[in-house]
Amino acid sequence: MFIIESKFGNDGYAKWVKILRELAVTNKHYLDLSSLQKMKYLAAKCRINEARLLEIISELCDLEEINVALWADKKIIWCDKFIENIQDAYKRRNN
Repeated sequence: MFIIESKFGNDGYAKWVKILRELAVTNKHYLDLSSLQKMKYLAAKCRINEARLLEIISELCDLEEINVALWADKKIIWCDKFIENIQDAYKRRNN
């Protein structure tokens, strides 16, 4: 988080939090940005342009915060750490 904030300022930190929020509310907790429409939608949700969003995502890949192979091959944002952190919530569900 510190590296993202130092490189992109508060903007980078805020955008990473917004991406994590989108992961939280998305079915199966991944973001498929393979289409331009989906990329534009996430950029709009983050209130930045697509180029800046891609810069932040690239840095997140470099820091191994998101799955590098999924991003490079399919433009999918998947965060293992996020999934690990929410496992307890799924264990407590009865349905």
